Amino acid sequence: MAKVVAEYDAAAVIMHNRTEVDESLDIVADMLDFFAKALDTADKAGVKRERLVLDPGIGFGKSFPQNLSAIRRLGELRVLGLPILLGASRKSLIGKVIDTVPAERLPGTIASNVIAIMAGVEIIRVHDVAAHVQAARVAEAIRDAS
Repeated sequence: MAKVVAEYDAAAVIMHNRTEVDESLDIVADMLDFFAKALDTADKAGVKRERLVLDPGIGFGKSFPQNLSAIRRLGELRVLGLPILLGASRKSLIGKVIDTVPAERLPGTIASNVIAIMAGVEIIRVHDVAAHVQAARVAEAIRDAS
């Protein structure tokens, strides 16, 4: 994939994932290692770094506690110097905190995304755009206040 991204000067999202859950892992350390290897592959293929975005891959090969930890510790991914995307909208982790079906997870999704914005995440993938625009603007105003 890296060669195709480089050839077409495309943008790409690198998403952390695991083939199986390993509860013994420090999931953020695992993500940092995963992203370092993926960025090395991209660099060797000639992908421009400014064309890349990192996604912690909420829900992909992580336990419930690891998903929560990944969101809580998103700011630690900032050391890689790339934009971060969070896709937690309506995810099952919200339903595990508050027993709800996906269509009822807007408040939990907003909470997750506000925490992410406060940690410096630049991109959030959401289902309920209008509500998130308002929440994001307020979160950014608070985060950036002097």
